[in-house]
Amino acid sequence: MRIKYNIDWYKNKIIIENDPNRIISNIFDYQNIIRRRPDTDRNVFGGNYFYGVNYILKRYSGYKGSIYGFIEHAPGLTNLSLHEYKEKGLNSLLVSSKQRKEFISEYTDKYVIDIGPSIAYAESVYDEKKLAATKENLGKTLLVYPSHNIEDTNWKNDTENFIEFVKKLAEKYEYSSVLVSLYFTDIERGLNIRYEKEGWKVVSSGHRDNYDFNDCMKTIIKLADCAVFEGYSSSIGYCVYENVPVVIYPDKENEKTKLSTVNYVSNEIFDLFELFSEYKEELTDEQREFCRYWFGFDSVKSKEQLSNILKLLNDAKKKDKKGIEKLAESKKYQLQK
Repeated sequence: MRIKYNIDWYKNKIIIENDPNRIISNIFDYQNIIRRRPDTDRNVFGGNYFYGVNYILKRYSGYKGSIYGFIEHAPGLTNLSLHEYKEKGLNSLLVSSKQRKEFISEYTDKYVIDIGPSIAYAESVYDEKKLAATKENLGKTLLVYPSHNIEDTNWKNDTENFIEFVKKLAEKYEYSSVLVSLYFTDIERGLNIRYEKEGWKVVSSGHRDNYDFNDCMKTIIKLADCAVFEGYSSSIGYCVYENVPVVIYPDKENEKTKLSTVNYVSNEIFDLFELFSEYKEELTDEQREFCRYWFGFDSVKSKEQLSNILKLLNDAKKKDKKGIEKLAESKKYQLQK
């Protein structure tokens, strides 16, 4: 039975890796991009598949083994709805920022280490020459992030108001192109049609399971001159990391905004809404500092540092938190650099 399982797994791996559509060459071909193109690494734990984080961390660091730690799939701020810190089976947790490490350590007995936002480890699917040519063709570009639905929710009632807000913004500040980044489930429902009726281009970072989700996201962000968000999204921090100005739809009394804050211990998300409530052509120092702190820009590791962290987690996979902390002090891992 085990032999048959191994053979079937290997056959499936070959099929996936030889799919001619696996490598994205056109960032605007969203129907292909949202097709499931998973990481073929056999030894990935739980949600580390999500958004290709396992893939990009190993590619960047050159580390070849399994990652023996849960990776939070988004910057958590003080959000308790991200559940990796409660998952059983692994003794470590990788988060984005020092702030998150300090905060979540009060709620878990796992060893927590900060590594910065995932966008830092992604690579554009376009090289610099193609990026420049595409950007020139688009002209001044506004990138739009509607609040995405999850699998069991319905179309939002306030979408028309948001579309009107974007239209006025694009007209007032003379944008040549509008890109609308949709979550894969919304495209599967056909929600892209409403945005395309406005003459806007729909794009997507892909299926949640795709190995190149972050790569596609980084490519899309690099094409933008400004990004407008309907509500909170981790992509706000990713845009700022890539030096793209951000404005959040000023709809603070809307029920969706209230719901988006339910699992937050403190009110920093309201500070975020306020800080990005007005359109600006350039990021302010205050905006950069906020995102640097909450999204962990200072926690981004070098290739060597990240490789050493992943080696540490492998060597310490059977230790408790104190045991990992003691092992981390070893010069072998050079984590104090």
